[in-house]
Amino acid sequence: MRKYIVPIIVIVILAVYLVYKGTSNTASTPTVSTTPSTTDTNTNTQSNATSTDTGSGTPPTHTTTSTPVSTGSTATAGAFKDGSYTSPVVDAFYGSIQLQAIISGGKLTDITFLQFPNSPGHTTEVSSESLPVLKSQAIAKQSASVDTISGATQTSDGFKQALTAALAMAK
Repeated sequence: MRKYIVPIIVIVILAVYLVYKGTSNTASTPTVSTTPSTTDTNTNTQSNATSTDTGSGTPPTHTTTSTPVSTGSTATAGAFKDGSYTSPVVDAFYGSIQLQAIISGGKLTDITFLQFPNSPGHTTEVSSESLPVLKSQAIAKQSASVDTISGATQTSDGFKQALTAALAMAK
């Protein structure tokens, strides 16, 4: 009979703990934080308001900051001269990389691969998976400072070198 008492006590304690824990979670008051962003069209300023509800029954506090917003008429040109810029051929260990950077409106808008590692087998797989990712990163970042892709280190490095050279011509 004694060997049953200890497990029963443990089960009862566990059940009481779970019931207590379940009711204490529903009694807590959540904290709400929002960050809406609005634009005042009369003054061309952007307002970021932060509201925090502490759950204490007091009204939320607001913090507002203003930042000038460009109307477009005085927008500065992009960092590059418009045109197509062809990189030199760069050795990427498994093949050569040569690309053409297309600049439009002062921004990098497209990259065309003129040469890339494409030996049959694994090299083609690596290129077909990594080059589109590198291309989209470069266009998004507007630079050759892209993340190296794991498993495609030499291809990534060759891409960075080729794009760096092409963008240097576009400055």
